[in-house]
Amino acid sequence: MKKFILKTGLLLLVSFMFFSGCKKDKKETPTPTNPTTTSVTLTGNVIDVNNTPLSGVTVKVGTTTTTTNSDGSFYLSNVTVPISRFVVEFSSSGFFTLVRSAVPTPSEKYDLEVGLISETDVTYAGSTSFASNTTGNLTMGNGCIIDFPANAFITSTGSAFSGTVYVKAAYLDPTMNNYPMFVFGGDLYGKDSTGTEVMINPYAGLNVIITDGANKLQLDTIHNVKADVQFNIPNTLLTSAPNTIELFDFDENAGMAYANGTATKTGGKYMGQVQHFSFWNCAEFHPGKALISGYVTDASGSPIPGMPVRVGHTFAKTDIDGYYKKIVPTGVTITVGIFPSYLGSIITPQIISPLTNGGSATADFSIPGLKKVTGKIVNCAGNPVQAKVFLGWYSNIAYNNVHTSCFTKTDGTFTLFMENSISAAVIHVWGNGSDVANYIYPSTNPFDAGNIKICPPGPTTLVLNGSPFTTSTTFSSFDSKEGYKYIDTLGNAHTEISVYGSDGMYNISTNGFPTTVPTTYTIGTKSNGPTSMHFNTFGAIQASDSLQSGTIKITKVGAVDDLIEGNFSGTSYSGIAVSGVFSVLRHPNN
Repeated sequence: MKKFILKTGLLLLVSFMFFSGCKKDKKETPTPTNPTTTSVTLTGNVIDVNNTPLSGVTVKVGTTTTTTNSDGSFYLSNVTVPISRFVVEFSSSGFFTLVRSAVPTPSEKYDLEVGLISETDVTYAGSTSFASNTTGNLTMGNGCIIDFPANAFITSTGSAFSGTVYVKAAYLDPTMNNYPMFVFGGDLYGKDSTGTEVMINPYAGLNVIITDGANKLQLDTIHNVKADVQFNIPNTLLTSAPNTIELFDFDENAGMAYANGTATKTGGKYMGQVQHFSFWNCAEFHPGKALISGYVTDASGSPIPGMPVRVGHTFAKTDIDGYYKKIVPTGVTITVGIFPSYLGSIITPQIISPLTNGGSATADFSIPGLKKVTGKIVNCAGNPVQAKVFLGWYSNIAYNNVHTSCFTKTDGTFTLFMENSISAAVIHVWGNGSDVANYIYPSTNPFDAGNIKICPPGPTTLVLNGSPFTTSTTFSSFDSKEGYKYIDTLGNAHTEISVYGSDGMYNISTNGFPTTVPTTYTIGTKSNGPTSMHFNTFGAIQASDSLQSGTIKITKVGAVDDLIEGNFSGTSYSGIAVSGVFSVLRHPNN
């Protein structure tokens, strides 16, 4: 009996120690209850002030980067971002860098409309240079003025700078139609001088960059040096512009505007002082927030997805149901309209009276004269794929380059709209590790583009004189399901294989493809096969050239909407040694 009691006691003691140990381990490695990151999908389009798509723009989110394709579009799937606020940077040589930011919603898909201002744009930009030991002045064509004192600059390490100072500035006019595309941040969020979160209502803005020709400089904060800045106030805002206004400085790392001084209204300008340079806004701030939402449909009541809607100084995009929503500052009259007269239809904007904190308003729009384009995105096995779909075309009515875009439904289907008079367009698709474009000729309304396959391509590289280019971001075979071909001067029908990457692009022109592989072709021949290879590069080596001699070898010719693969090597007309491999989708007319 005693043995039984002893054994039982030992068993209970061991059990207690076991369970106590388990509890202790769980306390030492608890499951996080407040995650610091989340995952979002980011996509969008980048243009310049003339509405021309910008290719090769670097899009950076944390350590994740991509570049825009020939449509000026980009796609980043399932990017890990901070749960508090994420920042997206857009940069391209010769343009002012732009930053967008937002508080993320987990698993949200963000579709951005972005504009970059050229450093040489005569309307919005200006530049100057001067010796650092003298006073400097930048007077811009739009009336903005920046005055610098002598000996005013330091390097990134804090040491005094001596030498030539180069200044570039871009002016942002809140009354320009596409202002929301060019503004920093994009959601009007900021913090006042007490650190309280507010929403801002801009009246004028300047983006200023100071360098020694290569590296960034700043005003000497150690000795409290300041520059005098005069912001031009747009004529239509002069009456409503307050006599004293807050200066908001945009912190590119935090993705937030912070109040940092004031400016005084003098004539048609706001005059103030700044202690360092980035993007500055002369803006009123409002502590309250309100909601404006609505639906955009065609004449028959069908929802229009992917439609940009300007809501005050910000953009919203309609979702798959044609619905949009946007948070706006309180106490401000908000103009809501289709951005701007999109799709060639003149739609009267709606004026929303100032809203109170927590208030809401609705603005619905119906757009006549549209053509419906439908289709389905599938993988190489024919199964539906969720993807981003971009529909672009050339228009003489609204824009030179017009587009709408949306994400597919869970079954891979999409519906987009275009001007009814347009007879040719391109459908660009991102998803499933691939980037595909197809030309369409929508002769009917509605028009069904059918199934569009997207398959992950294989390795794709371009090497010039031994220097590899990282052409690994996007790949496209630009051909048409409607029989798009072009005719050369000898009357030969051609198709093209086009490969786009972060540093460059190359095209292979061909009469056709072999029925057996591998098959090697000689550059310049007019036999049934590849006849030429052309390349453009955007990176350290700037080149635009064609192979004068060499070979193109086809190693795989899959079924329609499967992969075409091969490699090439040779010497260009300018004497550059060129080699590489390609892997792109084959379309019906290949």
